[in-house]
Amino acid sequence: MAPNKTKIYFMKKLVPVLFLFVPFFLFGQSQHELKLNILSSLDEQPMLQYEFASEKNIGVEFLAGYLKRGLVVGKASTAPLLDFQSFPRHFAVAGLALKYYVEPNSAAKGAHIGLYARTELQVAEKEGYEQAFRQAFGEEPVLESDNRLNLGAGMGYKWVISDHWIIEPQVRYGWNAVKPSTIQEWQGELFLSLGYRF
Repeated sequence: MAPNKTKIYFMKKLVPVLFLFVPFFLFGQSQHELKLNILSSLDEQPMLQYEFASEKNIGVEFLAGYLKRGLVVGKASTAPLLDFQSFPRHFAVAGLALKYYVEPNSAAKGAHIGLYARTELQVAEKEGYEQAFRQAFGEEPVLESDNRLNLGAGMGYKWVISDHWIIEPQVRYGWNAVKPSTIQEWQGELFLSLGYRF
């Protein structure tokens, strides 16, 4: 499956799943927000977020998205001709974050801290990846080596403009609970989310 078609296919699957959560939170006085991580989207790896925030300074955020990792192998030849090949792997991403807004009666804005869990599961890869891995590293690939389950903490700040429009930078740092030898145990994430509050 071509990379662009892969992205479109999995985003079509992930977006309806994200919206399935919305009806569960439509009762009571609460805030509902839909956001997009601009930083990942600039790299053609969109991440959608839905947040439900109660009046008690607690927010629950769901994440669904797509990302791509892989190998680039080959050698440089006479410039500008470069004998490189790319072997991408495609992943579905899902996450859950629990936020606490620091300022009393904040109405789910301002500074927040919290905990999060995020999983990345491989759903496709370009044919030839395993052979390319052997060429690059001289060993057999661990087929599950890129799957992740990150557990960690985060902090951020949310601005709400005209009661609806949202700008929210966040930093998260977590431990990878799935740890084949080829994966780093700790991983940081940076978000810059733009969104709308309903």
